[in-house]
Amino acid sequence: MKNDSFESFVSKVDNLSSLEFRLLKEKIENKIYSKRVSYILETPIEELKCPFCNLSDFIRWGKRNDMQRYRCKACSKTFNSLTKTPLAGLARKGHWLDYSKCLRDGYSIRKAAIECGIHYTTSFRWRHRFLTNAKFIKAKKLGGIVENTFLKLKESFKGSKNKFVVNKKRKDVFVLYGVDRNNNIYDVTNKGFSMGLIDRNFKQVVLPNSLVLTEKQSKFIEFAKRNNLRYSYLINNSDKLTYSGKTDSYKESFKDWINKNLRGVATKYLENYVSWFRSFNEFNSGIKDITFLYRAKSIEKYRYQAQKMLRFL
Repeated sequence: MKNDSFESFVSKVDNLSSLEFRLLKEKIENKIYSKRVSYILETPIEELKCPFCNLSDFIRWGKRNDMQRYRCKACSKTFNSLTKTPLAGLARKGHWLDYSKCLRDGYSIRKAAIECGIHYTTSFRWRHRFLTNAKFIKAKKLGGIVENTFLKLKESFKGSKNKFVVNKKRKDVFVLYGVDRNNNIYDVTNKGFSMGLIDRNFKQVVLPNSLVLTEKQSKFIEFAKRNNLRYSYLINNSDKLTYSGKTDSYKESFKDWINKNLRGVATKYLENYVSWFRSFNEFNSGIKDITFLYRAKSIEKYRYQAQKMLRFL
C-alpha cells in the first residue's frame, strides 16, 4: 500500500462507528492470526519437495491465502506447504490456533465451535482433519515393565442417518493398550481381539528383555509365552512386583471422557479419539496447542510419540 493511500485509510478510522471499529479490529486480528499460522506451517524451502512427483526442482509461483506457492518444473503442478496434507483446502486459517487450543483442552464439538466462532459442522470437520495423523503417533518401543490390558466397547453409529445401519446388531470393538513405567503408550483399535492381532502389533514393539504385566488368563499372557517374555499377573507375585494400575486407570479415564465429556463417539472415528486422548498423557507437562497443528501438517516428521528413557529390569 502506498503511503498516501495508507494515510488516507488511517484518517478514515476516526470516523468509524463503534460497531464498524469493532468489525475492523476483528478483521485485522484474524488476518494477523492467519499470517502467523501461515508462517508457522511454511516448510523451509530446503526441506520442500513436490508432493506429486517428490522432486525438488521448482520455482516460486506467487502467493495465495498468505502462503507461498510453487510450480514444479518436472510435472508442472503447483503446490504449497500444505498440499496433500490433512490441512489442505481448509479455510479460516486465523482460527486454527484457537481450535488447536480447544483440542488441547478436550472440548466438545459445539463448545469448540462457540469458542472459535465457527459452525458446529465446521468444528466436526476440523477435529478429524487435525487428528488424521494422530493415530500414527504412538510409542515405537515399550520396555522394562510393560502393563497390558484392553477395553471393550459396543459398536456405535452416532451421527448416522442410515436406519438400516443404526438398527443392526452392534458388535464388540476393542482397544488394546500397552504402557510402560516411563509412560510410553502404544494402543490398537480393532473390531476383534485375537492372538494374531496382538502378535502383529506388539511383537515388534515390546522389547525382548521386558516383563509383561497383565490380567490373569489374558491373551497377553499367551503372547508373552510365545515370544519368550517374562510375564506376571496384576497382583503381588514371587518377583515382588506390584501392578501400578496405570493401564486400568488410563482406560477407565478414556471411557469416562468419551461417555461424559463427548457423550459417546462413532466407532468409525474411534481410533481418532483414542489417539487424541493418548496425546493428553504423552507429555509430563501436557501437550502444547501448536503441536496439533504441526502433527496435522506432517506425519513424516512426527511419526512416533517422543520416546521417554526406557528403564530395564
